[in-house]
Amino acid sequence: MKSKIFILILLFAFVLTSCSTKNDFGEPEINPENIEKNFSKWWLYHSENIILSKDFIPISESNKVLDKKDFFEKLVTGNYIPLKLNSKDVLTYYKLYKLSDSANKSIVREIKGGSKTSFKHFKMEGKKFPEFNFTDLKGVSYNSKNTLGKLVVVKCWFIHCVACIKEFPELNELVKINETNENVLFISLAEDNSKDLKHFLSKTPLNYSTIPEQKGFMKNNLKVKLFPTHIVIGKDGKIKKMVNYANELFEFLEKEGLNVDVEIKDVVKIPPPR
Repeated sequence: MKSKIFILILLFAFVLTSCSTKNDFGEPEINPENIEKNFSKWWLYHSENIILSKDFIPISESNKVLDKKDFFEKLVTGNYIPLKLNSKDVLTYYKLYKLSDSANKSIVREIKGGSKTSFKHFKMEGKKFPEFNFTDLKGVSYNSKNTLGKLVVVKCWFIHCVACIKEFPELNELVKINETNENVLFISLAEDNSKDLKHFLSKTPLNYSTIPEQKGFMKNNLKVKLFPTHIVIGKDGKIKKMVNYANELFEFLEKEGLNVDVEIKDVVKIPPPR
């Protein structure tokens, strides 16, 4: 009799757990079968709903919470896409969906490449920013010691990067509305020489303190391959966030207590159908 009661209790607990597992995080906002065969449909969904740099709770195929490292390791295989769950709380949940053999191969390549970048940025969080000793175009020096105790926002760019220049207005506004905040610095690292930068910035201003000829530092020390790249250094000299898009930067800075009341325009461009 006792054994039967024990089995019934176990079965009841299993049912409760199963129901809870199914409903805790919500359901996907879209049927993945409707997008996995069409690159344009998938990209439209992905670019509007998935931001891998933000704070999110990773969910496995079987509705279990994953370690974020494990989540990224699955994504970089190109065998999965993340789906946003329509949760009942304010948290963001991304669930892994395994692509079928008939999935569009361009989706596989795109998710693999994009996930590698996001995973690399994630792994940079918590690492010490490389030792530096910069002098900007106005002769002001910034180094690993005199910037401690401040939040340092770094932009990596070069003159001929169209995407880098396009976000200047929003970044300038960000600097302007935080100009009285003595606890934050805005520094840009540029590939170009001083002469070219001064000429360019005289016509297209950037309110960051700009450091010339930093191609080697960005490539060798920061491993930056995509532009623009934004890096937030904490008051302890460690990297807190590394992203490519201004909207992702602004979302993080808002959580850090900065005023980010800036309208972001044309963040993501939809690629052509494949």
